[in-house]
Amino acid sequence: MMHTAILENTKMGTFHPMPFRASPRPSEDYEVGEVCRHRSVGHLTEGLDSLEDALEMIETAPDLVYANLVISWDGEVSPHCTNYFKAV
Repeated sequence: MMHTAILENTKMGTFHPMPFRASPRPSEDYEVGEVCRHRSVGHLTEGLDSLEDALEMIETAPDLVYANLVISWDGEVSPHCTNYFKAV
């Protein structure tokens, strides 16, 4: 399962699911259920017209789980980021 946030492209008015994978620091040990660092692994480049469409896409994908996170994005620079989620 991959935690998935939604990028809101404020320039274009589109919504882009962005999955994250566990990527702990070399000094970090973690177990399932513990919080650890995750890194984004890209995003849906074409985007969707509404937040509801993005949520539906995540809900129907077998390996994605919504992270309850919407990130504003200007659509200009790379949206790559890290965040902390519970390990699954």
